[in-house]
Amino acid sequence: MLDDVDLEGDDGDAGGSWFSRTTGGVRSLGSGLLFLGALFVLFWNEGYSKRHGDALIEVAQQVQPAPPTAISPALEGKPIHLSARVNSQAGARDDVFGIRTDGVALYRYVEMFQWIEYEESSGRGRKKKTTYHYEQDWSNEYQDSSQFHEPAGHENPKPALSSDSFFAADARFGPYRFNNRDVADQALDDMYDPDALGSLGKWPALVEDLPELSSALTAKRWYQLEPGVYYRGNQASEEAQLGDLSVSFYRFANDYPLTMIGAQQGEFIVPWRASSGDTILLASGGSRGAKDLIKQAQAESAGFTHILRVGGLICAVMGAAGIASWLGSFLSMIPVVGRLVTVSLSIAGGLFGLIAGLVTIVVGWLAARPWIAALLLIAIGSAVTWAIKKRREADGVARRAARAGKLAEAARQRAAQVLQAATPAAPMALATAAAAGSAPPPPPGAARFAATDPHPPRLAAPPPPPPPAVVDDSKELPPLEWTPGLISTKPPAVRPQTAPAPAAAPASVPAPAPKVVAAERVPERPARPAAPPPDIPGFDSVPLREPAQPLFDQVPLRETSAPLFDTVPLREPETPLMFDLASMAEESPPPVAAPPPPEPKMVRIALGSKGDYSLNKIVRQHADGKQETVCFELSRGGKPIKRGSQDEVKEALRLALSGG
Repeated sequence: MLDDVDLEGDDGDAGGSWFSRTTGGVRSLGSGLLFLGALFVLFWNEGYSKRHGDALIEVAQQVQPAPPTAISPALEGKPIHLSARVNSQAGARDDVFGIRTDGVALYRYVEMFQWIEYEESSGRGRKKKTTYHYEQDWSNEYQDSSQFHEPAGHENPKPALSSDSFFAADARFGPYRFNNRDVADQALDDMYDPDALGSLGKWPALVEDLPELSSALTAKRWYQLEPGVYYRGNQASEEAQLGDLSVSFYRFANDYPLTMIGAQQGEFIVPWRASSGDTILLASGGSRGAKDLIKQAQAESAGFTHILRVGGLICAVMGAAGIASWLGSFLSMIPVVGRLVTVSLSIAGGLFGLIAGLVTIVVGWLAARPWIAALLLIAIGSAVTWAIKKRREADGVARRAARAGKLAEAARQRAAQVLQAATPAAPMALATAAAAGSAPPPPPGAARFAATDPHPPRLAAPPPPPPPAVVDDSKELPPLEWTPGLISTKPPAVRPQTAPAPAAAPASVPAPAPKVVAAERVPERPARPAAPPPDIPGFDSVPLREPAQPLFDQVPLRETSAPLFDTVPLREPETPLMFDLASMAEESPPPVAAPPPPEPKMVRIALGSKGDYSLNKIVRQHADGKQETVCFELSRGGKPIKRGSQDEVKEALRLALSGG
């Protein structure tokens, strides 16, 4: 009774060839079918779970109790709940064998002795061997031999008899007629676990006192070998043969307590169809409430869903790993590396199968709930849109900051140029000459006198001007500090404070006329040290180097009585062209410097406020009352936070109020 068929059992050299790897595609095809089948089951499971769950919720909302004694026409087509007892007076009968029972139903259980295919695999990689073997055994399900891997020699005949159930014509469940085959099948399954919650218990029972067979059945090779079982076959044979039948009977007891939920259809209770398309028919032994029975059905449905999920994921992992293993078998001929690659591909295939299974579960779950999927898509789209908007705003702020930085750099350069151009030239020249270690340039007119006087007089340096008086004004600002970039159009006229230039002598006092003298040798006078440069605020004082020679070259004149210059008739001037330098130095009083004009004041003028921020205008107020706008200022709590043009200060106020 055992017939073995070994496939792919050659472990010789041919097993390691590329051709043998190609023939392994049969296994990869099976793995691919397993993988695709697992994904299909996972997707179907999510849809069925949703439909069945919605149907249970709907029946819980619409179920109504049915009267136990009469049928209500108002409940036609609606889901009803009824707890009653199942009874019959006539009993049930099987006309083929003439078996009769006084219960409400009789079930005929038929088994056939037939070929059954089994598959076993051993080894792995190129040494993996799959064995298909066949055994003859009893089974209540018909095995179609045309679907076997090796159908030749393992043909199964069609069964001459099949299982069936028979209900009593007068079987009643309360006021309703009882002939529900689904309830009978559930009772046969529950008889092996009668104590489980929701089970129909020990309602069916094996009929052991079977009557004697009729002559007609005996002629058809039916016989009874043991109590409770009829056989069909060769009675003289000690062993069962192919196509032999075995029949047993189960009776459903009378007066059995039963609870059902279904749809009322005339005198029968049938499965109720929900709006989701799923049908509901619930049955349990004893008397149970509708909510309790529905809650138990929901728990069983959830458990069934989880079992299919786990089983589907396992099959998906196995199928994907099998496909990857077959692909990696082409590299298995490489020593060490080939085996590692094959194992890595198998692991990667298993992970891919797991991910694919999880994705299928999620897609199936969302496909069964389109409204939730739509809301999720809307939420995801909104989140992406919000993120893009925030990103654009951040880019805009960055661009504005970059533009402000460029404007600040340009303003800083312009301010530096304006400050450099506005610095007085004399102090700059004086400082440059002092730093270079040379004497300061001679005053105007010195070159003219150098030819006539080897020892020209030195002009006395004017005294430094007095410091400006401190003005007690609450609106006066401290010295304005220039910050590059605050003004985009024109920097304020702010420069280091410098002393006023020495005032020239009054124009009304004419210079003494020089006396025309004969050219004579002027006695040599010692050179006087150069006067130190005036103390100019804003610049460092650099001591001048003591000149080693007089400022003007001393050239001795020839002893001659002739005049130094040719006499040229000139227009009679009001004053002589030549004058006595010595007498001028002795008689002329030193020039008196004019008092410097008063320094202008920096004044802050409040323009308005918004919250904690104040907007002011800073002006330079002169002694004559004229005001010159320097810049605008944004302050908070009395402290300046931004100075610049009016547009820049307004932009800073807008950014400060918006939190930017």
